[in-house]
Order: sequence, then structure tokens, then C-alpha cells
Amino acid sequence: MTVAELPAPPVAATTVGVVIADRHRLFARGMEAALEDASAGRVSVLGTGDSAARACELIRRHRPQVVIVDLGLPDALTALATARRRYPSVRFAAMAPDAEAIDVAVSALAAGADGVLLRDADPEAVATQLLAIASGGTVAPPAVLASLLRRRPADAVLTQLRRADLELWRMVAEGHETLVIARRLCVSERTAKRMVARLLQRVGVANRVQAAALAGRCGVLDSGRTPDRTETEHP
Repeated sequence: MTVAELPAPPVAATTVGVVIADRHRLFARGMEAALEDASAGRVSVLGTGDSAARACELIRRHRPQVVIVDLGLPDALTALATARRRYPSVRFAAMAPDAEAIDVAVSALAAGADGVLLRDADPEAVATQLLAIASGGTVAPPAVLASLLRRRPADAVLTQLRRADLELWRMVAEGHETLVIARRLCVSERTAKRMVARLLQRVGVANRVQAAALAGRCGVLDSGRTPDRTETEHP
């Protein structure tokens, strides 16, 4: 498999609305048909556009759960970052040309993408990944995850975290939705969102994809691991 999927909660049997922003109209139309067929109707393409401006129009009109952004679009990263701020409830999937496009994929995650898809992947794989992203999961090519792992030293991250932070980080890295995290922590969903946002800021990452990758590097997902340095509570 060419794309590594981080654990995500089961996807509900509902239709996921998708908007595709791709510079090649023919490719977008082909993807529309392929995704709906490969997902047995669970992915519904609500519209396609060949520019960032057109994609924003489609988001306003259809309110999709996921938007696929072709990284080959002019100013794709800027457009992605802008759309991320403007539509915080929408999930964004960046589409990279292939598994070798590591730098642009990492940049897309930094700009706010919730996952990275590969342009040359099978429709069945892309459909599965879109459903995972819609449910709060994360997907990224293995080479991208490896690149993210090398960017922050583990010790530098762990020294600033409390035990409670590590537990929250573990839940985020395992792909749990905000509502699930809220229930486990006995807090409101709004409070859980704030807690996750604060955690991402503390570990120095832009989104859940990067948080999950860094969690693997730091050993946060290791069974029962809680480094001694986290015993001291920090404000």
C-alpha cells in the first residue's frame, strides 16, 4: 500500500460530501465518477472546480465535509491555508502528484491539510482515505510521515508535557474524534477542541497528522509508556 493510514474511528454509514479543486477538469470529472463507484455511494462529489476561487464558491454553496485540493493549482498552499481559516469545520485533503513529492506534501500539512492523497492511487484507496479523513482520521504517504518524524527531537517535546497532555496526545494520535475525546475526558466537545488546539501548539505542530507522526517518534503510542520527566506538573 502506498499510503499509510493512522488509526481512525469507524466511519458511520452516511454519505460524505466532497468538493474537488483540480487544475485538470477531465481528471476531476473522472475522479468524481470513480470515487462514487468505488465507495458504493458513500462518497458524493458535490462539485468540481479548476481554481481556488471556484472551490471556495462550491464550499459556500454545498458545505462539504471534505475538500480535495490539487497541490498543482496556482498558489495551492496559500489557498489551502486561507480556506482552512475561513472554513474551520471543513476537512481538507491535499492531493500530491506522487509519493516522491515529500516537500510539497509536508508544506500542505503545515498549511492546514488534514491528510495527503496521492494522485496516482487507486480509487478504492482514495475513497477509503476520504472516509477516514471525514471521520477525523489522518492519512499521509509513509515518506511524508518519516520526514515529519525527523523534524522535532523527542526529548525537547516530552519535557514540556504533563501526564494529562500525553494521554490527550495518545487519543489524538490514535485518530479519535473530538466527541469521543470529550466523552473520555468528561468535558464538553467545545472544551475538548480547545484542549486539542492547545496540545498541537505545545508540541509545535499544525494539525493532527503531524501530531500523530510526532507521537510515534516520541514513543507516545508505546504501550504503557509515560516518561519520568512528565511526572512533574507544569503550569
